[in-house]
This record gives sequence, structure tokens and C-alpha cells, in this order.
Amino acid sequence: MDGFMNYDVMAACRSATGRAELPAFCAVLTELGSRTDARIELMRLSRIQPGTIISLHTGLHNTRWRLHMGLQVPSSYHAHMRVGGRTVEWQVGKAFVFDDSFEHEVGWEPPVREMDMRASEARIILIVDFRHPDAPSSQPVCPPV
Repeated sequence: MDGFMNYDVMAACRSATGRAELPAFCAVLTELGSRTDARIELMRLSRIQPGTIISLHTGLHNTRWRLHMGLQVPSSYHAHMRVGGRTVEWQVGKAFVFDDSFEHEVGWEPPVREMDMRASEARIILIVDFRHPDAPSSQPVCPPV
């Protein structure tokens, strides 16, 4: 998966340097924590390059819900996710939530004629994991992979 990268926003926001580099994301993290009873377990940025496919996989457990929000989405290409037999395309500023214990896969597939250097725009999304509201609080949380 050479065209795939994650950046742990939650870890960055724990340091003064990270808060200075990512003030908007750290503010969102603080705001979410103060305005909801949901337990935030992870916040990260995910970038994939053109032609990247993340094969069918599942999360390690069913104790979390995962939010995806488009931050930079190539408009003329097909950046998508298939989860539970449904295909979803990211949109800038729009979010969707899913249970990542269901099988899902990700693809960023420019048309074949665009698979050259012109198709260099990455798809970047914000990922936030929330503790599933029905998960017992005593159940241990597995660290994200």
C-alpha cells in the first residue's frame, strides 16, 4: 500500500508542538470531547494516492463506530469505499459513520487515461473512532491497527 498514509491527530494534539501545527484539528477534538458523551478513541488523517486500493478487511472488534469526513476529495475521479455491500463516495465537508467490524474496502481509481502524472491529487479524509454506545464500558478497547 505505497499510496496510503495515516497521521495520528490525537497523538499530535497531546503535545504543544502538535497543537501549534494542527490548531483546527485539536480544537475539533476538544469540542467533540466536551459536547458529546461519546468516547473518542482515535482521530487521524488518512491520505491515499491515485490508483490505491485497500483490500477488503474488517476492524478487530465491534466496539467502535468509525466516522469518515472528506477534506480533500478529487472531484473528477472515483474515490470510494464499499462497506456492507454499499458504495459510498466521499464529499468535502460531509461525513458518514459505519461499523468497521463489517467488511469494507477503499479505492481511488482515476480513469485509465488519467493514470499518469496528472492524476496526482490525493484523497484526504478525517477518521474519528467513537466507542460503540452499546459496548460495555468494562470491555477492553483494542488499539487500532
